[in-house]
Amino acid sequence: MKRFLVTLIACWGLINIAKAEYNGYFLELEITTAEATFTGHVYVAAVYVDQDSFANTDYLKQALDRLDRGYNNDSLEFYRHRLTYGYHWLEGHPQDTIYTLVEADSLPLSAIIELKVVDQIDFGYLLSVSTSHSLSDTSWMFQEPEAELMVGGYFCSWDIMIHEYTPELETIIAQIDITDTLMKHQQHLLEELMHYSDGHYYHAAKQLQRDHEESMDDTFWALIRQLFAYKVVVVAFCSC
Repeated sequence: MKRFLVTLIACWGLINIAKAEYNGYFLELEITTAEATFTGHVYVAAVYVDQDSFANTDYLKQALDRLDRGYNNDSLEFYRHRLTYGYHWLEGHPQDTIYTLVEADSLPLSAIIELKVVDQIDFGYLLSVSTSHSLSDTSWMFQEPEAELMVGGYFCSWDIMIHEYTPELETIIAQIDITDTLMKHQQHLLEELMHYSDGHYYHAAKQLQRDHEESMDDTFWALIRQLFAYKVVVVAFCSC
């Protein structure tokens, strides 16, 4: 569908814009307690932190005290590992890199003696790995996928990397393909209806088109969530 292709290209351009305007940081932390020093990882939107204060332990403890919840929890919630995943967002496009954090953990702020940022990766928060993974998944994640599938809703698009096909997975992929075809066909019919309508009928057709567009993401997401039980990596870009 022409509109989807234009949106897809626009989203691709916005990925680079998002890295600046919608920026965030994957931070590798060196966490020191009375018992040990170890590594942890967090992701935080740039708007919530001051890079110039990263060298200050007290500032970091306060800034990373789960600002996304809207209240302090007196704890540092972090992940034990950061995985790096390479994929092709568009066919023929150079390989892109995305990161995901695995093995959640937490620690009372009172137990932290020192907190250091030892590595920082700038990365826009509109692009993310939707699937949940563990460290053991790296045994197959770092191999070339058997197939890739791109589907686009209204606010979101999903790049689906299939690392191992199973009969059950093929059924879900077929449902996604059929849904994608039906969505595009419905969109085309509604655009045609608007083109040949005026007055009250045009506005009615416009409302039908709006309702259709707003339902697309939920419809696709209900199917995409079923992929999470398989050897699949889903990268989402929301929203244009």
